[in-house]
Amino acid sequence: MRRDAGLKDKIRKIWSDNRKLYGARKVWHALKRDNVAAARCTVERLMREMGLQGVIRGKKVITTNPDTTRPCPDGKVNREFRAERPNQLWVSDFTCPLNLLSMLFWERRTPPWMEHRKRRNPRLVTRRPRSRKPA
Repeated sequence: MRRDAGLKDKIRKIWSDNRKLYGARKVWHALKRDNVAAARCTVERLMREMGLQGVIRGKKVITTNPDTTRPCPDGKVNREFRAERPNQLWVSDFTCPLNLLSMLFWERRTPPWMEHRKRRNPRLVTRRPRSRKPA
């Protein structure tokens, strides 16, 4: 516990000297540079006890912004996906959105980061879809 008290002072000093931006990992590296032996988990624990936290870069990705003032609509299908006649019920699925990589492979094109391999090895040339002959 005496060692923890000394470490807490050093951790707080490093953290405040670096504009309170450093997280546990950077504080731990700074301690190692100052020849202070401490385990990273110890630094994490002491920073948590002191309420010190590094800056969090980036922002959380928000995919939807629901309107919480309006009630949530009921399901139109109630999970019964059967229809008694054609065109009575249409259901779509958005679970697999296309991204650049899947579009490139869907179109059977070589991704840009594989071009250099294609030039070195002619067997890596991508296939083109065959043209259909009229019947």
